Amino acid sequence: MKIRRKLVRAATFGAFLLSFSGAVFAAPLKENSADIQQVIDVPGMAIVINAGGSGCNKGRHEVWEPTQNGCSNIEWVKKTARVVSLTASPPTIVANNSATSTLLATLKDGDGYLVGPGIPTSWGTTRGSLSRTSTVTNSSGQTSVTLRGTAAGVGTVTAAAVNGSASTNVTLTADPSTSRVISLAAGAASAPSNWTAIGLYATVRDAYNNILPAGQAVLWAATLGTLNTGTSYTDESGVAYASIASGTPGESSVFAKTTVSDNATTGIDFTNPGPTITSINLTRSTYYENYDSEASLMS
Repeated sequence: MKIRRKLVRAATFGAFLLSFSGAVFAAPLKENSADIQQVIDVPGMAIVINAGGSGCNKGRHEVWEPTQNGCSNIEWVKKTARVVSLTASPPTIVANNSATSTLLATLKDGDGYLVGPGIPTSWGTTRGSLSRTSTVTNSSGQTSVTLRGTAAGVGTVTAAAVNGSASTNVTLTADPSTSRVISLAAGAASAPSNWTAIGLYATVRDAYNNILPAGQAVLWAATLGTLNTGTSYTDESGVAYASIASGTPGESSVFAKTTVSDNATTGIDFTNPGPTITSINLTRSTYYENYDSEASLMS
């Protein structure tokens, strides 16, 4: 509490007497306290009592602050403020650059009291982006930012004041609502049309190329040949498998898609295998050369 007493008359209850000549007479002053400030306003003159701050709470590191016209420990707070807690709400968000998590930091001073307003706090993260990298506290000694991102994984967010910091984790997850087949590959570009199977590999990612959890459905179709399945599911690396074979030669277009995406496609050439060889017969002949007869002819 601060009480500002203004004397604008010649006398106030006999405590002070202002003469017409401009002289000022004051009765003996009692010991001042940190809660009471007396100011005498006389035209052209201001007298402030307790300018030295003898009544400030030294245990709370208070000093007289003329700019605040009272006792304050703001400088002590600025030098000793630390982040004592940091929370994320919610702690898990979708990595779609839209969902956000709110990070709330609480700061205390070196005496363990909540700081007041205006204390600087700096922010950083290992994943995602923050709405701000520097803030100041409110009257409750708290300050906050938000985080969003497009890369799935765990991000560590840190809030730091001049004398200490705190960290917490935010998990960003892939977005199944945007799953799509980003590539479709065949184990071979061609195969004989004798029901030789060719492997098919569909790679699935979300809109920001994050690997989705295993079990994403992939739907298969082909213009020629027979697929071993119409639906298969991704593994932990985000790949779904199928195979195709044909007994008829020709070009086949193979399609793969998720339940929310367009088709990816690849082509396979099933070739005519030609006649089938079932057996081979071999006949062996032995010839002898008559060297004696050849020698007699040459003589």
